[in-house]
Amino acid sequence: MKNYTVNKMDILAALFWIMIMGFYTPYQAIYYVYQATIAIVIFIVAFSEVKGAIKNGIILLYPCGIVISCVLNKNNILYTQMIRGFVYALIILDIFLFLNKFVKKRGSDRLITIFYDMSLLYFIISVVWIIVLAVSNKLEFAIQNEQLFLGGKFPTVYCFIFFLMFFCLHWSGNKVFHYKIKKYLFIILSILCIVLSYILKASTGIVAIAFFSISVLFLDKLIKIISNPVIAIIAMSISMGVIFALNAILALPIVQTLIVKILHEDLGLTGRMRLYTLLYSLFVKAGIFGNGFGSYVTTSLEYHGWANAQNGLAEIVLTYGWWGAISLLAIVFNRLRQRKVELAPLNAALLTFIMVAVVEIPYDAKFILLIMLFGVINSRKVEIKSKFPRIFRIKRGK
Repeated sequence: MKNYTVNKMDILAALFWIMIMGFYTPYQAIYYVYQATIAIVIFIVAFSEVKGAIKNGIILLYPCGIVISCVLNKNNILYTQMIRGFVYALIILDIFLFLNKFVKKRGSDRLITIFYDMSLLYFIISVVWIIVLAVSNKLEFAIQNEQLFLGGKFPTVYCFIFFLMFFCLHWSGNKVFHYKIKKYLFIILSILCIVLSYILKASTGIVAIAFFSISVLFLDKLIKIISNPVIAIIAMSISMGVIFALNAILALPIVQTLIVKILHEDLGLTGRMRLYTLLYSLFVKAGIFGNGFGSYVTTSLEYHGWANAQNGLAEIVLTYGWWGAISLLAIVFNRLRQRKVELAPLNAALLTFIMVAVVEIPYDAKFILLIMLFGVINSRKVEIKSKFPRIFRIKRGK
């Protein structure tokens, strides 16, 4: 394995990861200040890549739409939310700029190594955090008040998925474990993540991690279809459109069994069905640039006890308008079209996020990071590491 000397780009990559993934603090302002500071520093360091963003064009549409949305809604959202919206737009741009800059300087192999190390660190801290809270009988309170290491239970689950993904992309054995047992380690880690999601009462997380793991292990050829840019944006669009057909879907016996008997949830999807009946009229009112960052359409949704749309693309429409939704889809199309290698873990993660988006809101900076990775990973070494040893794969009948 090639040895690297840690330099400032590596340190920035670690700080970049923390900026994207976040961390819990009793005073959220601390994280917001950190986020803004690192976003500005990274923009300065990677400024030379702005020319590429301008040349690409499509990359700029989404962050520009966020800024315009905040400005147009300045009288309807808090001043601090408007500033956070500006920072978020900068972060979206930073993801493109920094990944391109880093890969040119250090290579995609090194990028994956650092992200794997950071995801492993986050995974370990999250597990220890959960154990300490459980032992001290404070876990239930922490879940309800979003006091886990990553705040809420769903950011924690998304981090688990990233950890499993980077494990596939990077891990190739060490002095203790041989590469040939990678598949079994992956299965053990996946089961652990599912158990942790169960402890956190994150039913969506259980389904998401199980789906991701099964896709990587057995469906690598099938999920390859999601790397087709046209298929991907169709799937994302369907993930929003399906909420208007949920009544028919929930009537299926197999779906009812999964929700009620296995996940122990109600067929009202913890109230989401009532919420989704409100969305059509809100889509019409959202307009081109939506209601602004942090607004969550409070006057329309909070009255019914909801803080967001509980659907990924729908939340984008309500917050940043149809410009935001279309420009996000355009970025997905653009980056998938520019992919350089075919990687099952990336495909599985993308499909998992799209599936989760039916009932959650995963289309944040983490999702943008995932999408941008498609366009920068160019090492065949990563492709090899992402595959399990051939002799340990499931043999298909002829």
